[in-house]
Amino acid sequence: MVRLFGDADCRNSQRALKWLQDRNFPYQFTDIRKAGMPAACLSDCVDVFGWRGLIDGRTVGWRALPESVTRNLDRTGAEALIAELPQIVKSPIICVGDRWLLGWNAANKIRLLGHMPVRGGAGDMRAQVALAGR
Repeated sequence: MVRLFGDADCRNSQRALKWLQDRNFPYQFTDIRKAGMPAACLSDCVDVFGWRGLIDGRTVGWRALPESVTRNLDRTGAEALIAELPQIVKSPIICVGDRWLLGWNAANKIRLLGHMPVRGGAGDMRAQVALAGR
């Protein structure tokens, strides 16, 4: 099963959800604005992407922070800040097994297809790869 963490109002999260639904791909969605991100998952994401890679510096929430906060940030402070302001995180964050993916793009669609159950022969797989481009 795919675990998807994102903001229900985020276009990329909505696109990822629709893509998974259209392919009957089993998933669990967590709206991080409402439910937050579990601390263990957040820690794993920071391990994989780094806290700087996880934070979207273009968000209003990030830009509104005082420079004294953003300049002196470290891993612990970033995790606490993300827990308090989940809207500053790039989304969606996707977990497949023990693998983490960040963002919704063609490369991550292809990675997800690698975890999709194949229902037929080679022709069916070609059809799935063709669908990834949508």
